[in-house]
Amino acid sequence: MTTRPALIALTAALALGTTACGSGETEPAESTSGSTEASSDESSTTTTDSGDPIIDAIGAAEEAVGGTAYEVEDAGGRRAWTIDVAEGDTSTEVSVAKDGTATPGEESDLDADDSAALDDAKVGLVEAIEEGRESTDEPFDGAELGEKEGRPQWEVAFTSDPAKEGDDLLRVGVDTVTGDKVIILPYEPFTPPAPPGG
Repeated sequence: MTTRPALIALTAALALGTTACGSGETEPAESTSGSTEASSDESSTTTTDSGDPIIDAIGAAEEAVGGTAYEVEDAGGRRAWTIDVAEGDTSTEVSVAKDGTATPGEESDLDADDSAALDDAKVGLVEAIEEGRESTDEPFDGAELGEKEGRPQWEVAFTSDPAKEGDDLLRVGVDTVTGDKVIILPYEPFTPPAPPGG
């Protein structure tokens, strides 16, 4: 026959066991929260909104990679862009869709001259585009790092004709250090004057 003290001891042991099981169930919740944070950090897209689609695209590309944009090209439709972003010794091509979403793509080694120019630059890509816009009413077409007489400069291109490219575009050169501007007019083939009496 079971005595009363034995029953009391058995009840106490069961209570302790239940308490231990309850405390063990709270630990996995912390690790689940940690895994959620890790997965959100792996997102490869981001968006910004300043009201200017070109500036937004550059900002989104830089944020997506964590670097500095140094080339932007119209990928079609005037609001879709391909932007090269430098981070350390790496260049990442970022595609920015019309909705402003930036997605990092192919990576390559950053050109040594471009790297040096970016390190010394006091005028960034966005500022160069804004400077260029003050010189023309033509729509923005693209921008890249170039050089003039051995000095690095931003070359910002404008055109209202998507079929034009290269030397056929109106370009504004902006020194990456001083911010000095020079207008580079579209190339026009030389047409010799008609001979007298012709």
